[in-house]
Parts: sequence; C-alpha cells; structure tokens
Amino acid sequence: MERVRRLISLTHEARDPADRAAAAARLREESGLWSAGPLGDLGNSFAPALRSTLEELRLLAVEECAFADVESGRHASAVAELVGLVRAHPLRERLHELLMLALYRSGRQAEALATYDQVRLLLREDLGVDPGPGLRTLHLQILQADPRLSLPEEGPDSHSMSSRVQEAVSGKEPAGEAGSPPHPAQLPQDLTLFVARTRELAYLDALVPGPDAPADAVTVVTIDGSPGTGKSTLAVHWAHRVAHHFPDGQLYIDLKGFSGTRPVRPAEIQQNFLHALGVRPESMPPAGDPRTGLYRSVMSDKRLLLILDNAHDADQVRTLLPAAPGCRVVVTSRNRLAALVAGAGAHPLTLDLFDPDDARESLTRRVGLTRSGAEPRAVDEITGLCARLPLAIAVVAARAQAHPHFSLAGIAAELRSTHGSLDAFTGDGSIDVRAVFSWSYHQLSAPAREMFRMFSLHHAPDLSTAAAASLAASSPRQGRALTGELSRAQMISEPHPGRFTLHDLLRAYALELSEDEDSEAERGAALGRLFDHYQHSAYSAHLRLRPHNPAPPPPAPRAGVLPENLRDLDAARAWFDAERLVLAATVEHAADAGVAGSAWQLALSLGLHYQRSGRYFDWATTMRLALEAAERTGDRVGQAHMHRSLAGARHYLGDSDQALVHLREAQALFTELGCSRERAYVHSNVATVLADQGHHRQAEGQHRHALELYRKEHHRAGEANALEGIGECRTALGQHTEAIELVQEALDLYQLLDDRNGQAICWCSLGDAHTALAHLEQADEFYQRALAIDTELGNRANQGEDLLRMGDNGLAMGKPDRARSCWLQALAIMDELKHPKALLVREKLAALG
Repeated sequence: MERVRRLISLTHEARDPADRAAAAARLREESGLWSAGPLGDLGNSFAPALRSTLEELRLLAVEECAFADVESGRHASAVAELVGLVRAHPLRERLHELLMLALYRSGRQAEALATYDQVRLLLREDLGVDPGPGLRTLHLQILQADPRLSLPEEGPDSHSMSSRVQEAVSGKEPAGEAGSPPHPAQLPQDLTLFVARTRELAYLDALVPGPDAPADAVTVVTIDGSPGTGKSTLAVHWAHRVAHHFPDGQLYIDLKGFSGTRPVRPAEIQQNFLHALGVRPESMPPAGDPRTGLYRSVMSDKRLLLILDNAHDADQVRTLLPAAPGCRVVVTSRNRLAALVAGAGAHPLTLDLFDPDDARESLTRRVGLTRSGAEPRAVDEITGLCARLPLAIAVVAARAQAHPHFSLAGIAAELRSTHGSLDAFTGDGSIDVRAVFSWSYHQLSAPAREMFRMFSLHHAPDLSTAAAASLAASSPRQGRALTGELSRAQMISEPHPGRFTLHDLLRAYALELSEDEDSEAERGAALGRLFDHYQHSAYSAHLRLRPHNPAPPPPAPRAGVLPENLRDLDAARAWFDAERLVLAATVEHAADAGVAGSAWQLALSLGLHYQRSGRYFDWATTMRLALEAAERTGDRVGQAHMHRSLAGARHYLGDSDQALVHLREAQALFTELGCSRERAYVHSNVATVLADQGHHRQAEGQHRHALELYRKEHHRAGEANALEGIGECRTALGQHTEAIELVQEALDLYQLLDDRNGQAICWCSLGDAHTALAHLEQADEFYQRALAIDTELGNRANQGEDLLRMGDNGLAMGKPDRARSCWLQALAIMDELKHPKALLVREKLAALG
C-alpha cells in the first residue's frame, strides 16, 4: 500500500514526461494486482473497511494513471479508457475532469462541454448538488479556451528520467507503445440535426480521391464565413461522411484562432498529431524544422484527413500541411485565407447565411415537424429575425426545445420585442452569439473596429467603399484598406465588388458596441458625414444630368467627407442606378433622424433621375417623406422645393389635379421667400399640367409669366423652356407656323447652350407642328432626332413618348407595320415604367389589328 501511495504521489507531482510515464507504468502494474477486488473473499470483521480503503487507493491509482496519459500527450488514447471508467464510477468527479480535459486536448471541445452537462445533471438528480469547484473551474476554462489547458512544450531534457523515479520503478524502463501503427479517429461528434449545405457538400465530395485515382498532390480546402455560419459544423459533418476514404485516420484540432485566447502554436499541433500517429515522447524532436520534417515524413505514405478548425491565419496552418498526395486537409477560418489559395493551391469555399428554405428546415428539424407545421408563419418570422444565421437559429431552437409549452408565435414575439439587440440570442453554456462575434471583433485593428461600429449607423441595404471612407472620415486608400480588413475577417460581406453589407445580427452587435464605446457627438458627426456624402455625390450626378438648369446646391460638406467624383453623364447614370435603393433609404433615414435639410436636399437631387428613369412611384414616395420632414421642422425652403418636385411625380402618375395642388403650395412659398427663378419654374410646371388637361390658352399664359421672370433673371435655359412651351400651345391651337418659329428660337438657344435634353424636347415639338401641317416625312425625321437624344440621355419616359408619336405618324403615312413596330417598342417601355399612357398604346395596337 505504501509503495502504491508513493507511486501515486510521484505520478501526480512529476513534471517531466519521462518521469510521469515511468511512474504511471509502474503504478499500473502495482494497482493491477487488485483488479479482482482487494482481499478477495476475506470475511474478517475488519475486511470491509480495509477493502474499502484498498478500493479507494486503487481508484486513486487509476485516476493518476489516466492523469499521466493526459499530461503526457496521450490524451486521444486515454479517452476510451476514461469513458469506461466514468460509466463504472459516475459520481467520481475527478474522472469526469480528466475525460473533459482529454476530449478538449483532442480537439473535441463540444464533447467536453457535453460531458460537463451530463455530470451536472447526474449530480443534481442523484444527489441534489452542483459539480464541485474543480469541475466548474475546468468547465469555465474550456468555455474561455484557457491557454493553460494546452499541452505544454517539452524542454530539452524531457526524456531523461530522474533518479527518484528510477528508484521508485526499480530500474524498469517506461512502458512504450508497441504493436501496429495507430489509426487516430479524432473527429468530434457529428451533428445529428445537420441540414442543408447541399451545394457545399457536393463541392467537398468532388475533392475526395477515388480508390484508384492517381494522387499527385495534397488537396487543401479553406472554408471561410462570418461568425455563426456553421463552418466547423460543415467540416466535421463532411469529415464523418468521407472518413472511410482515409484508412490511416482522421486528425482534428481546434486552433482557437478566434477563441479570445492565444491561438494554438503550430509546434504544439505537430506534437499532438505525431503522438496520435504513434511517435513516442522520447522520439519527439524539438520544435521547428526538425519536428516539421518528422511530421511530414510520418505522413508521407498515409491517407489521412486533417480538419484544422478555427484557424487565425495562413501562417498558423502552413507547416501543418502534409506533403503526402493521399491526404486531404480542411481548414476553417473566419478570415479569408488568400495566402493558402495562392501559395498552397487551396480550394476556397465561403459559407453564407442559410437561404429561406434551409433556415426553415433547420428550425423544423430542431423543434419537430408537428410543432413547426402547426405554426408555419411563426417559423418564417423566427428565421427572419435570426437573419437566417445558423448559430442564431440553434440558440432560439434550444429555447423552444427547453420550453415545449411555449408557442412558436410567442417566441417570435419575444424576438420581435428585442429586435435590434442580441439579448435574445444568449443561450446557456457555450452558445452565445454576442461572444462569438466578439472573438472576431477584437482581432481587428482599432481603425477597422471603429469603421465596423460606424457601419451600424447606416440604414440602407449596402455601402460603397467611398461612402464607408466618408463615414469613418478616412482617405480613399485607407477606406479601401479598412473595408478589405473587415471583409477578410467576415465582419462585413461584399456581395458585389466595392459594395459592402452586414446581416441584421452583426448590425445589432455593431450598434451595441457603438452605443457603448462611441459618444453621441462622435456618432452624430459620423452620421452627418454619411448624409453629406450622399447629398454631394447625388448633386454631382444631378449636375451631369442637368448641367444648364440645376437644382440649388447643398451646403458645404463636413470635414472628412469625400463625395464621388462623377466625370460624365454615363458615370452619373450608373451611379444613380447602383445607389438608387441606398439613396431612397438615406432620405428616409435623414427624415426620421430629424435632419430635414439633408432629407430634402438629397431628395431634390434624385428627382430628375426618377423622372428620366420612369420611377414615378419612387419619386412620389421619396418626395413625400422629405416634404413631411421639412414640415415637421418648419423648413419653408425645403417645403417649397418638395411641393414642386412632388407635383411632377403626381403629374407623371396621371394625377394632374393633385399636381396643381402641390404647385399652388410651392408658388405661394416661393413668392413668400422671394425666389423669382423658382417662381418661374412653377409657372412652367403649371403650364405643362394645364396643357395636358387641354387648357392650352391658360397654359400659354403660364408660360408667358415664366418667360418674363426668366428674362429678368437672365436665365437663358429657362427662356428656351418657356419659348418651347408657348410653341407647343400654339400647335395645339392650330397656329402651326408661329409655333414652328417659337420652337426654332428655343432650339437655337438650347444648341447655343449645348443643352441636349432641351434639344430633344424641341425636336419632338417640331415634329408635332409638322405633323399637324401634314409634313409627315419631315416630322418623322424630327421624331427620330428626339429619340436618338433621349436614348443617349437614358430618358426612358421620353423615349416612350417619342415612339408613340412615331407610330402615330407612321400610320398617317400609310405604314401600318412601322406604326405597329413603334407602338410595340413604346408599350414595352411604358409597361416597364407603369406609365399611364400604356393603356392608350394598347388600344391603338388593338385597333390596328
């Protein structure tokens, strides 16, 4: 007994692997003598007590032997023995601790945590107590990936046995590992509820070599994606599917690249894998090139599958890549490992959020078909509020499973009440969405962390590189570098080149951080820069669309704002098309934030784009939001401009009466404000509406009021606009010759100003006058000139009007096929724009037969 006690003490206290292995080997021999039960059938009165003492001593010896295995790098092989011991002695907490530690060091963190949950439940149910401090501390350390749990590096004298241990073991050598080479099977437990990822699994399956396929190089796959997208789950699930293709074993390690603690060093991983492949501790070379050489040599003739999970960067895994062509390596990381793709020929695979069907299936598999089938709308709402993030769905499903009496609609309502926060996604134990995000956030540089927080202030669908630079008050080069850093870290996604977004839960996390770390003044300044960026960029684009008759400019931008430099008309149109949804959302955001000036000035620059692209409903909606914002703040200038622009939208939507109401409001406000040029614009707008209603004499009167004001202001483009309008009215009143003279005078002015839009309007008006005079060939030529310019300018609405007139003119010339062709083209444009005249074109086509 004394010898056993001494060996137990030596095993526990040994610091060198050789000492610990030798003491444990001798201890196994000594304590093994009692395996049939101490004292056998001895029935003396003292036997029960002695038997109990010896049994306890034997179990202490067993625990110390297991401890020696775990501490000597044989944790993977110790797992099987410890599982049996835990089953035989379920209330011995030390055995559970050792099993958890062995699992953790084998890269099986989830199973280690599951072991804790099992023993905690067992102790509560059987004894009504919680686990002791040792188990609780170890559980916390595993959750935090405490670096103290990692196997320590071996020193230079780690294979020489101390004299003290030599005496204790009577000169016996440490027990070695003999027999056939081991075939490690280190994969963590597969997720039985795994769903979806069909495309990704097929991609991975294609990389598995067939039994007779020639192998000329090792194959490496990198799986990257945002936090919580299920990278590790996919890798482990696939590894279990194909494990039989790798008869020499499957190796797994959690590299802890984003665990909030020090990532595991490559030398440690090489040591662990070499132990698993049968290399004895005394044969382990020092870290560096010698160990890397042995690592690759041991693997040289093997077919192994390596799962390198949660890598921080390419440097952490580069020396872990075997050279054996029969091996396959899967590396998961939140970062894009471009260096492995370029340097090791890795195949990159990026995981995105679940699509709606996969998200629905994931939740259904977890809560049950009966429950989800009874509340399909709640299922859809829950997955939507989870942003279709696999981790978030798992957290919410766990809550639903823990409370089977909760309705899914009730859980959806709970999520809805906390929308914009991560409070509902903090699960029990190791599942905490906020913590998962934080591991990636704290890996970023300080400027990138600031930009990430500022992203939460942007309410639109996505953000360009230039807008992000203005938001963070950085230079264009720095803006590109910071968005690149965030994108590589998967904290934002880049669905299109140079355009960035983040899903709702990451946005909520960014907002929480910003509220905690940024002052109100800093947040307000950043939001102001964002609004200024869009105001000035939109105005720059507006000037390209209307260089001769622009809207009033916005105030000077704040420091740090870098608006887009749109050099020509094509660039302006492309920018408006790319930013359309963002600009509309920004108007709404500014209006909601009480920044009425930003709302209406941005909206005003958008109006002409909406008109020319035929987006009349968007035009009306945006102007209405900006008008209401200006009314709430008493901004009279903003109200005047928005009434006038909203009138244009209502007119194009066929609501002329409402258009006149808004124009009267605008005229009164501009008169009050003393804005002569704007009053002239309103007279022209009223004239256009009246002419469309058939009130041509009244319309001419409004045009003449406008002409007088334009000439007082020396506004040549406005003067040309009024002259053309008067000419249109004369055409409608049958005074065609005078009409042609007036429109020609307007055209001359527009040509002098190089105003292409005005020229197109005049060519179309001249076509109308010559049609009325039955000069049909000449009229057709003028319409074609107008169409060419409108096509050049991208003015879709006017293209439709030009084609409608050309069709009418073609029919008048006795060319029904030409009429049909023109009307069909006009109808296609008008249907696209939901133009009110689409019905008229259909009637003309029907009548043509």
